[in-house]
Amino acid sequence: MQAVLARYCCAAVAARAATCGAVQTLLVDIDEVLPGTLDDEGAVTFADGPSSTSYDIIDEIARRALVTGARVLGVRGAAIPGGGSLAAILRYPF
Repeated sequence: MQAVLARYCCAAVAARAATCGAVQTLLVDIDEVLPGTLDDEGAVTFADGPSSTSYDIIDEIARRALVTGARVLGVRGAAIPGGGSLAAILRYPF
């Protein structure tokens, strides 16, 4: 249960950081899919599964990071520190 909570928490923090331009480098698990949505401020709403109203928030976080000039690396899950869906190095404290 804690691994699942950590996965969602990390994605939620990374989503806000990417939206605000705080991400310098982002590592994303190329095999991970987290369905949900992000609003304009980076707030995450997780979905129970894929649907016509949700999308992969990992991809959207990566897109937002790229738009703000971040370096985004797609890697296997084992290469991500902490074993999460993604990991970010921030430009400044967030």
